[in-house]
Amino acid sequence: MIAKSSSSIEESLARALASAVTAAMCEVVVPAIRETLRESFTRAEQHQPINVGLADAAVLLSISESQLHRLARRGVVPSLIVGGRRLFSVDALREWVQQSSGANRKSARQAPRKSEVQRA
Repeated sequence: MIAKSSSSIEESLARALASAVTAAMCEVVVPAIRETLRESFTRAEQHQPINVGLADAAVLLSISESQLHRLARRGVVPSLIVGGRRLFSVDALREWVQQSSGANRKSARQAPRKSEVQRA
């Protein structure tokens, strides 16, 4: 009986020690990981590209590459061609989205309501 109880005490102590070590490591390791990630994101934000290719621009705008290519060819979306490759300025895309969404809101406000159309 004594041997079983001492082994169960040892197991309990081992579990408690492992738990305490894990908690202590988390207090040290987790903040260090957070700080490293924060620094990485800060560096990445500082080194954002000025221009992106068709695939990346399509991802930024959440549209297909073919749709973006058509819009760029027609001059709807701002782009430039450098060395035969179509590039998109990230800043120009942001401005275009803001202007487009503002125009869409304005036209939506000016559109007649469904009830007004039915009355006429």
